[in-house]
Amino acid sequence: MKMKMHAVGDASIPQTERLYFQVYLPIEHRCKEKSKAMYFSKEWSVGRLVDKIATMASLRNENNLADSKKLRLFHPVVGSTFSMDAKLTKLLDKDELLFNGGDVIIEYVDNDETQLDDLDLYKV
Repeated sequence: MKMKMHAVGDASIPQTERLYFQVYLPIEHRCKEKSKAMYFSKEWSVGRLVDKIATMASLRNENNLADSKKLRLFHPVVGSTFSMDAKLTKLLDKDELLFNGGDVIIEYVDNDETQLDDLDLYKV
């Protein structure tokens, strides 16, 4: 309940469509805060969620540039990346990859990286 009170997001998303996550921010962006409670539409893709997180947390997003590091969304326990075109509703259905009120990690990585090695860096 506390997460819902402090979460930021697009106010036009209906309450019934909202998914809440504690988003752990990139290591290089940690001067102000390590994580932020946010909400998104369950109908969105992971790519759209990454774009929205970048906007709300004032992160540099150069995912459209070939030679830059990419912002990617990672599973908080196993450290694997989520496919950018995956729909959030599908990830909620699959073996609890994501769940409402859970954690996710967003980080800058090289285009071919699919795994975060040291997940302890992201926990408070």
